[in-house]
Amino acid sequence: MNKTVKSILLGSLSLSMLAGCNSDDSREDSTDPAPQPPEIVAEEVVIYGPETTRDFHMRVTNRNNFTFDIPEDLTLRAGNITTQPGLTVDHTHAEKTKYGNPINIIIGSNDEGSVMMTSTTGQIIDLSEATIDGTLQFDLKVNSKPAKGSKVFLTMSHENLSVANPLPPIPSPTGISEQTIDITGAFNAYSGGAKQTVRVPLACFNTEEHEFDFSQTIMPFGLHSDSNLDIDLSNIRFVPNSTGHRYELQCQKPDNVQTLASSNAHNLFTRGNNPDNDDGFTGWARKYKTWNGGGSTKIRTDVVNKDNNNTRHLLVTFIESQPAGRGGLLLDPNNNNMDWSEFVENGVLRFQLRVDDYALHPTRQLQVSFETAGNNSNKITLDENCSEGGWGWVEVPVKELITRADGVVDTTIIQNVRNAMHLAPADIRGQDTLQGIAYRLINVTLQPTPGNEITEGYCQRK
Repeated sequence: MNKTVKSILLGSLSLSMLAGCNSDDSREDSTDPAPQPPEIVAEEVVIYGPETTRDFHMRVTNRNNFTFDIPEDLTLRAGNITTQPGLTVDHTHAEKTKYGNPINIIIGSNDEGSVMMTSTTGQIIDLSEATIDGTLQFDLKVNSKPAKGSKVFLTMSHENLSVANPLPPIPSPTGISEQTIDITGAFNAYSGGAKQTVRVPLACFNTEEHEFDFSQTIMPFGLHSDSNLDIDLSNIRFVPNSTGHRYELQCQKPDNVQTLASSNAHNLFTRGNNPDNDDGFTGWARKYKTWNGGGSTKIRTDVVNKDNNNTRHLLVTFIESQPAGRGGLLLDPNNNNMDWSEFVENGVLRFQLRVDDYALHPTRQLQVSFETAGNNSNKITLDENCSEGGWGWVEVPVKELITRADGVVDTTIIQNVRNAMHLAPADIRGQDTLQGIAYRLINVTLQPTPGNEITEGYCQRK
C-alpha cells in the first residue's frame, strides 16, 4: 500500500568495539561488532485529510442502519444525518474540489448515527507499523453540546471481527468491536469552543482478553453517537511514537470519578442545615485545608457562625508571610473525584466572598483555580478590590479555567477534578508580602448557567 507519510526513525543501535589487553602475552584481543538490527521506519498514516492516498473512504450510518458514502463536494441528506463540506476560517465553504477538507456532520431527530472510515476496496489493510506507541488523532470542532444523557463512542474493526459484509456498519458499544472508547466527556468539554486535536492512544483499543490486530484493519475509525450531534471532522490519522502527550484522552474513566450532570446545580461547600461534620459544612468539597507555599506563609482558618450575612462561613487569615510568600485555601472532596465536563459550555464556579482586608497586596486581587492529581487548571485573577468590605457573588466560567490562550481545551483535568477550588491571593514578587490579608467564603456551587447579579467581570458590583 502506498501511504503518504512522514517518516520517523524509531532508532538504531550504534556500533561499538570492545578492545582488551592480555598482560601475559601483550596481545590485543577484540570482539566482533554486535550485529546491527534492521532499521524500522514507522509511518504516519493519513486516513482522512488532504494528503490521504484514499485507501479509506468516509461513510455514515443512520438510525435505520442504512449506510451511505459521503460525497466529497456535495451535501448528503440521509435520514437523520446530514453532511456537507466544512467551513473554512473565513466561514465560507471549503474548496469543493479538494478531497480531505473538513466535513460537517449533523446527527438529528434525537436518534443515533455513526460516521466511519472503511477500506475503499473492502480488503484488509496493514496499519501495524503506525501503531508503535501510537495514537489515533483527528481534528474536531463540536458545534453544539451532545444531548443530555447521550453517549459518544470511538471504535474500530478488523477483519477477524467482521461479519459477512466486508464493510460493516459501525458497531454500537455492544457490537462487534473488541473495544469502544467513551469520549462523551471530551465532546462536552469541547462544545462551543475552537477546533481541537483529539489524541487517543491506540493501546486503548486493546482489552485484557484480546489485542486489536492492526495488521488486519478494515475500519480504523468509527464514531457513534446515540443522539443529536453537530461536529466538523478532519485530519484523521495514525501517528506513531506519540503517546504521553499532556492532552491525550484517557482510555477509561477511573473508578473513583463521579460525573456531575448539568441539569442542576451542585453544592461544593456550604452551610449544612443538618451538619454532617464538626464544622457544620456540607457539600462535595467540605473538607477544606490550607497550603503555605513551602512554609512561606502561616494561615489560620476560623469557622464563623454568624456575621452580617447571618450564615456560618469560613474565615481565612494570613497571620505571617515572608516576602514573595504564597499560600491559600483548598476545598477538598468528601470522597470521589469529579467530572465537570458537562458544565464547560455555559457553567460557572459560583461562590459568596467577603474580603476584610487586602492589606499591602500590590494589586488587591485574588485568584481562583482547581486542581487534579496531575495538572492544575488556569489561574483566573478576580477583579481588583473584589468583594472588599462586604459580601458579594463571584462567578468564574468553567470554560476559562480549562481553555489555554491558544484555544486548546484540557479535557484531562476537567474530567478528574480533585480539589474543587483553590482561592488564594494573586502571586506577588520581591519584597511584597501577604501578611494581614483576610477573606471569608461560603456557598460554593457549580452552576449550569450564570446568575444575574454580575454584569461585568467576575465579581458582583456594589
